[in-house]
Amino acid sequence: MAVNTRDRLASIIIPCWNQLEYTRFCLLALVRHKRPPWELIVIDNGSTDGTGIYLAGVQDVAPVPVTVVSNAQNLGFPAAINQGLKVARGDYLVLLNNDAVVTDGWLNQLIALAEMDSELTTKNTKDTKGGNGRGDADGMRNGLVGPMSNYASPPQLVENLPYSNLEEMQAFARRWCDEHRGQWFTTAKLSGFCLLMKRAVYEAVGGLDEQFGPGLFDDDDLAERARRAGFELAVAHNLFVHHYGSRTFQGNGIDGERVLQENGDKFAHKWGLPAVGQRVILRPWVQGENCPQMTQRNADEGTKDQETSGRNGRRNEPTTRPGPFHLRSSASSADKNSEVAVSLTMIVGDEEKNLPACLSSVAGLFDEIVVVDTGSKDRTREIAREFGARVFDFVWVDDFAAARNAALARAKGDYAFWLGADDVLDPPQRVKLQALLDGLRLGDEAAYVVRCWCDPGPNGDGGQTVVDHIRLFPVREGVRWTYAVHEQILPAQRRANVPVRWTDLTVRHTGYTDPALRERKLQRDWKILDAELAERPENSGQWPVVSGQ
Repeated sequence: MAVNTRDRLASIIIPCWNQLEYTRFCLLALVRHKRPPWELIVIDNGSTDGTGIYLAGVQDVAPVPVTVVSNAQNLGFPAAINQGLKVARGDYLVLLNNDAVVTDGWLNQLIALAEMDSELTTKNTKDTKGGNGRGDADGMRNGLVGPMSNYASPPQLVENLPYSNLEEMQAFARRWCDEHRGQWFTTAKLSGFCLLMKRAVYEAVGGLDEQFGPGLFDDDDLAERARRAGFELAVAHNLFVHHYGSRTFQGNGIDGERVLQENGDKFAHKWGLPAVGQRVILRPWVQGENCPQMTQRNADEGTKDQETSGRNGRRNEPTTRPGPFHLRSSASSADKNSEVAVSLTMIVGDEEKNLPACLSSVAGLFDEIVVVDTGSKDRTREIAREFGARVFDFVWVDDFAAARNAALARAKGDYAFWLGADDVLDPPQRVKLQALLDGLRLGDEAAYVVRCWCDPGPNGDGGQTVVDHIRLFPVREGVRWTYAVHEQILPAQRRANVPVRWTDLTVRHTGYTDPALRERKLQRDWKILDAELAERPENSGQWPVVSGQ
């Protein structure tokens, strides 16, 4: 069942040991790119550069609760984090370096991934990341999640970045999100510079191991304990967070190479693992430069996780399409004239009144039905399963494209067709769709435009709205929906050079026959659009779409 995260507190824990300039950058970005409710916990780990005075001022003016823990001397990163964890009240515990700069929607995206009802284990799933080979029927839970970054070990590393200052970085992060919207993958470890841990993980395995002193390998150790306790680690591939990198070590004269070697030996000894081999060498980011961040990498470490953890949201699935597909009882392989498998993808929420008519109108047409539920409190999930759908929970984050991409990531077909729960296909149109699907051929890929006719309301309103949508398109890596409201797949199709073809097919939309419901949906869309345009004014072209409804 989907988890309602709107009122669940996130505790952001930041240790500081001097480096006030970077702490300012970090906190300023937090306030600008916030998600209520959250609290800030800062551990002043023996700073002598005015950090304590600055944090006192932050407490006075911050729009959220701020707790400052002051240490007379530096206790090390793991010990400071543990101090923060002990006073944290949140359901989500975020470990954040003071030289990290967050970006648009960062906390929403991490929480959504942490709570995703992911199809991460089945009896046929291989454990390719080591460990005890868990693949039980109970499945596993995302427990630790993190972003992509310019300064992190693979597979979280993004190389050859185009920005040279923080303003350009924020613009890059928005483009990165649009290009990878809805994408995520699992991994064996996560960099601790920006890491969200669910409280259930903390209660199961505890905090960081303080034997790792100033830090390094404390995040590897946490990952190992979390995985052994039955939790998964996941990376939001669509989320980019900037990391200056190693500022505390450099600023306070710590020999990072020596600490890395010592803690690597401690980690290997603790878990009975081979000694750590050649390590990834990262260059800290310098404003005004724009150069590769990684100068050396271990070949095994650099490719292992990227090969075994899919970037499309499917864990460790082969790149070829799996089969055979589980067809609904109303369709059989004998009835199937097309050599192409097609997935019906839907996002739904409290649609028990509309969903039966929708799915009945297309029963037997598709090789599978993928339904992403955004938190229904009625029988929507049960109804979808009755029609043979695979149902997945998705935490609603006011982003239709993200939800659609979550469904698309689950699609196993060669093509995807999408419907809303309040869409229906009349019998003559069903015949046309069947013919279109039967005519699909591998090697002749195209995206197909379908007309949508909105049913009028009781007073005649709404019936004049006719919209042309791409409804059927080939499933390709990197082709994802964009825009938080009135989401679009066409820009991604154009980038992928997929030709667009028109059909005479019409889908009937019944969602605006109730005037009160129509008004609520319009208000919801305006709210999302206002937030989107406040952060991304370059998307102002969406305005006419909503205002014309």
